[in-house]
Amino acid sequence: RLTTNWGPRSNDNPEKLAKIADDLVASLRATNSRVSLQSFFVGGIAFQSVLSEYGFDSGKGTVVIGAHYDSASGSPGADDNATGVAALLELNSLFADSPPPTKVILAFYPLEEIPLSRTSDSGSFIHASQLRQSKEPVRLMISMESIGYFSDTEGSQRYPLKPLSWVYPSVGKFLAVVGEASLSPATVDMKAAFTRATELPVESINAPHSLEGISFSDHRSFWMNGFDAVMLTDTAMFRNPNYHRPSDLPETVDPGKVAQVVDGVMEYLA
Repeated sequence: RLTTNWGPRSNDNPEKLAKIADDLVASLRATNSRVSLQSFFVGGIAFQSVLSEYGFDSGKGTVVIGAHYDSASGSPGADDNATGVAALLELNSLFADSPPPTKVILAFYPLEEIPLSRTSDSGSFIHASQLRQSKEPVRLMISMESIGYFSDTEGSQRYPLKPLSWVYPSVGKFLAVVGEASLSPATVDMKAAFTRATELPVESINAPHSLEGISFSDHRSFWMNGFDAVMLTDTAMFRNPNYHRPSDLPETVDPGKVAQVVDGVMEYLA
């Protein structure tokens, strides 16, 4: 629906983003009554993050799983980031039958793309700030960022620094788990969960924000508010030739791989 019905959904079209938010609310409420809109204003214009809560405080901390529903200007954004949104919708459906063992917030964010990406006006930063101010015991934020483009072609995977190609694969058929340079155990735990639950190859990296791509999604907002966070990604512009282009269409996405990402996250929560 995001790519075919709505098409490009950039930040300069707040009316379209508002209608998409309403569409997401309707989809989520089909299986969950704990759905809400978090409205905020940027430049006098209203935007909405959509939040779906499951489970209850177990003393183990809250897990936030987020994905942005906006896209780059002119791009239908199938991989970036309708795949992340689809994964959250599937998690919402699965939780209806198998509630998570701790409190989980599924968060659908606007304003992740340029020009508001990595700013205090993005939907994820507004949400992370509110969670910090309310002293929500966030254990981890998981950002679902472009999780559907995979390739078996040699040389299909690129890296921001040449030395990384000496350590990581040259074929873009793996999922990357990205964490901060503080060496949080979350990246290792997440990778282990995927190894147990799926056949999807997974690589992990903990690196500083200065490395290109490391902070290019909503997990950065949580880092900036003092929370641990990881990004799950197919590495986007370092692999996908359709990145931010009109050619980022559904037929370029592997839905089976997206499903395996959902399986891995379910295993991590368990």
